[in-house]
Amino acid sequence: DAALVRCEMYGLLVVVDLHSPPGGKSTVSGYVGSDDRLFSDRSVQDKFVEVWRRIAGRTKDAKAVWGFDLANEPVEEDVGEGCDDWHDLAERTARAVREVDARHAIIVEAPPWGSPESLADFEPISVPGVVYSAHMYVPAAFTHQGVFRETQRAVSYPGEIEGKMWDKAALEAALRPVLEFQEAYSV
Repeated sequence: DAALVRCEMYGLLVVVDLHSPPGGKSTVSGYVGSDDRLFSDRSVQDKFVEVWRRIAGRTKDAKAVWGFDLANEPVEEDVGEGCDDWHDLAERTARAVREVDARHAIIVEAPPWGSPESLADFEPISVPGVVYSAHMYVPAAFTHQGVFRETQRAVSYPGEIEGKMWDKAALEAALRPVLEFQEAYSV
């Protein structure tokens, strides 16, 4: 809350991101991801929806909030009986947000991990004001240089990275599913 006041004071807009949702487990990066009980326990899903309803209600009038990212890089390896898959959970959650906040954007990433290619098998949810996001990390040897502090040689772009030529054309090909999703659904 204090950060939102300062952001408004300095004219900054923020995205409220539930990076560590209920029912998650620790990841190698140190946050709690969505790849555990979020898709196997209906009570955890209900809590997820309620947490977002509360966040939206608390921040609906915050001028510094641009939008809400429902779950960072959702991973739904197995969906338990009686549980929603990510598409249905995202739609249910977005509807709960819209009950209290019709103004702010809702950001949805497709599973697994919000990658560009994950949009190939995803359909938009039936809620207004949704922005579909993709996280672009390829080639990982370039984008994650030094992230995990392992010893490696420097990787340059454009150039050959892990046996493949990476240049503008390769990046365009990697991002093609995003463009195809946008064109197919006018989103």
